[in-house]
Amino acid sequence: MALIGKIRQNFWLVLIVLGLALASFVIMDIMGSRNAGGMFNQTTVGEVGDEKIDYTEFSKVENALFSGNSDIYARRNSVWNYLVEKSLVNKTVAALGLGVSQEELMDLQFGTNLSPVIQNNFRDQQTGAVDRQQLLQIKQAIENNQELNQQFRDYWAHQEVQIIKTANQEKINNLVSKAVYTPSWMAELTNNFNTETATFEYVKVPFDKVADADITLTDADYQAYLDLNQAKYFKSEETRLIDYVVFDVFPTKEDSMLIKTKVESLMEGFRTTKNDSTFAANNNGGYSFVYSKPDDMSGVIKDNIQSLGSGDLYGPYVENGYYQVAKVVDKRVIADSVKARHILRSVTNNDPTQRAAANATIDSIMNVMATRGGQFDSLAIKFSQDPGSGFKGGDLGTFGQGAMVGPFNNACFVDSKEGGLYKVSTQFGVHLIQVQKIIYNDRDPKYKMAVIGSAIVPSEATQNILNDKASELMRTNRTIESLRKAVEASSDFTLKTSKPLMKNDFVFGDLGSGEESRAIVKWAYEAAPGEVSPAIYTYTDKVNYFNSNYVVAGVKSIQKPGKMSIEEAKASISDVVKNYKKGESISSKITGTDLSSIAAQFGTVVDTARNVSFNGGFIPNSGAEPKVVAKLFKGNQGDIVGPVTGNTGVYIAKMLSKTPSLAATNIPQVKKSVNSTSRSQVSFRLWEAVKKKANPSDNRSKFF
Repeated sequence: MALIGKIRQNFWLVLIVLGLALASFVIMDIMGSRNAGGMFNQTTVGEVGDEKIDYTEFSKVENALFSGNSDIYARRNSVWNYLVEKSLVNKTVAALGLGVSQEELMDLQFGTNLSPVIQNNFRDQQTGAVDRQQLLQIKQAIENNQELNQQFRDYWAHQEVQIIKTANQEKINNLVSKAVYTPSWMAELTNNFNTETATFEYVKVPFDKVADADITLTDADYQAYLDLNQAKYFKSEETRLIDYVVFDVFPTKEDSMLIKTKVESLMEGFRTTKNDSTFAANNNGGYSFVYSKPDDMSGVIKDNIQSLGSGDLYGPYVENGYYQVAKVVDKRVIADSVKARHILRSVTNNDPTQRAAANATIDSIMNVMATRGGQFDSLAIKFSQDPGSGFKGGDLGTFGQGAMVGPFNNACFVDSKEGGLYKVSTQFGVHLIQVQKIIYNDRDPKYKMAVIGSAIVPSEATQNILNDKASELMRTNRTIESLRKAVEASSDFTLKTSKPLMKNDFVFGDLGSGEESRAIVKWAYEAAPGEVSPAIYTYTDKVNYFNSNYVVAGVKSIQKPGKMSIEEAKASISDVVKNYKKGESISSKITGTDLSSIAAQFGTVVDTARNVSFNGGFIPNSGAEPKVVAKLFKGNQGDIVGPVTGNTGVYIAKMLSKTPSLAATNIPQVKKSVNSTSRSQVSFRLWEAVKKKANPSDNRSKFF
């Protein structure tokens, strides 16, 4: 208390100190900003020409338009691409004098020409149709200046920008698309390529006829392949190669037995419970309100279900990484489909007042039908609030089990009878259902099932043992060279090399995307070549939330922009180079031109491909082989072609016949077809080209 009193007595001193500290902070910030190129650069995520993408804008767009994507790094990548594209579209629109009027914008949001953005964001998940009712409510709220939630206001404002961007982009796409032209000579050439065909016999020797162990790849092999494919392996920005060791965490036998015992301890409670759905939900299981045939089931249950009766349990058994126990909740002969109609009185958000009113209305309708002989279809047209069936007298047509929500489904299929009326409450409201026809495909019993289980996951002790091993490997090997030697000296580890990683990458090897993958890439861009990370990167199983992988990583090398080096390319081209070498080996062993002898030599067969077109480049039963097809079309009847190393093996073929191309009887139609193919690629290829030319400055790695 005495200290607080002294502070109060000298409060003026506190204010001076705070003022000086604040001034010092501002001066330091200004000086730092100048050194970094100006204060604005502190929040600039990227630049597209002279337009800056600010961090605040980036975050607002992410929250408003892309928050539905649970992968945060994929989401931010989508935000970046959207903002870059929006900037490029705006610049192009300004140069061309295009735009979206207010009247057009309203039509795109609420009219007959709804924007794809609206169609995607306001689609009813149940019906697949756009929720026009919701759009009408929003339109009325905007027009009447109703007080709207600020978060919704922000969302709608950003959505309007997205709608305008999409509409303008479509206009530009159409301008370019309509300008696509196919001259007559190109149409004729295309017709020739499509209609000239060849029929040939061939032998295909698959690459796996040569064992991997029999192939040794040298740097010269890699370099030869890179020299032939320079454009394909050219990179525009700096990359990192990372060497890494993954410790995969698997459950031990002891872990598995403990989990089995845990599941067994639940079986008696499962057998006697009065609420199977709740018990299943509380014990990692599931409950189906649908009655299923044995053929619709999977795994061991499918083979054993017919020996079980209502209330019986089966298990524990292992399926999909779980110990499971299945229970037959009910067994009965049940219809395969029904024809029904309904009257719906809607209830929003389970509002009790609305539900009470809906119940009262349905009761009144039932009374009218019982006492006055009211016609169901007439009453449905007058009172039903289902926009899909109300105007049709409530007709839902014929549907099978599971097409409707649980209570509705049960009313139609369980103990129902033709002509019966059933009142049911669901999340949509209160229904009056009339079952018009019950259809049986057979009279075999069906089963309603519940399942409980527990994932077979490694225990905490097992996870800790692997973590300790990873930590020891990292602690005792602080350089890539040392790490490599440790791996070579042990059979417990495997050293892998990543693909070339760019500074904004967030996917690492086969470990996928996420926080740890991004952390590895970020560290690699701060570390020196040969350095091993001081951190163990821990990946978590996204379903069962245990530590599934521990990673020790180090920077193998830094690769500058330009042609890929051999070291950089090895990870991505080793398989194709290996197949190329296998092709050379197979080709060197082929002697003579008799196809039957060659087939016998390699344990394969002589096959025949008929009516193969040059443009298709596709060999039936083999796949896309454009190189092989191209060489064949250079030959004539009776010519032997090959050996040719293709995509899937080595081919040697004999041309049986060539059918000349058909004369083009309708050049305008051919032009239209070629134009259509070219125009379909405009929306993607145009903006990729514009983006490449603009060469945006990307600073995302400094923020995320």
